[in-house]
Amino acid sequence: MIRASARARVWGWILVLAAGLALAAPARAADSRAEAEIRALLKGLAQAYAAKDMDRLLAAAAPEALVEVEGPLGLDRRAGRQRIRAAYEPDLKAAQSPSLTFTALSIEADRGRALVRADLLAGAWIYQRRMSVPARLSARLEKRAGHWRVVSAHLRYPLLAGDLEGLIPWSE
Repeated sequence: MIRASARARVWGWILVLAAGLALAAPARAADSRAEAEIRALLKGLAQAYAAKDMDRLLAAAAPEALVEVEGPLGLDRRAGRQRIRAAYEPDLKAAQSPSLTFTALSIEADRGRALVRADLLAGAWIYQRRMSVPARLSARLEKRAGHWRVVSAHLRYPLLAGDLEGLIPWSE
């Protein structure tokens, strides 16, 4: 009798484990689909940045998006698409051949929300030399009406004012 109930418990746990794995498999598939969609979004954002296309950049942002840029001049914080446009479009338009290259990327997605962490190189002209400036991005995304939208983003350029060490000369 004891042996039969122990066997039943083992089979019960096996069924619970199998059911858990079966339920987890679609979630993993959904997570990988979300990750692929977010990777495509980031690739599109890098292309839009290189093309100086502020409309396309802002289309990926939620209307109430919060963007923070922290660099040598301190922290700049803008909320809402119009304020983001007003703050950053003039610099983007004036930039010579801007570029973004993701060097490391982490995406955690679950139920229409995602956290993105990335290391990147932002191509820029500094002192009449093409340079790549290292930066770190942290962003929170939400899936709205079938599209991923940036709800908040924090971009940090880890340079001290006047410090050009750590800049990587551009090579094409």
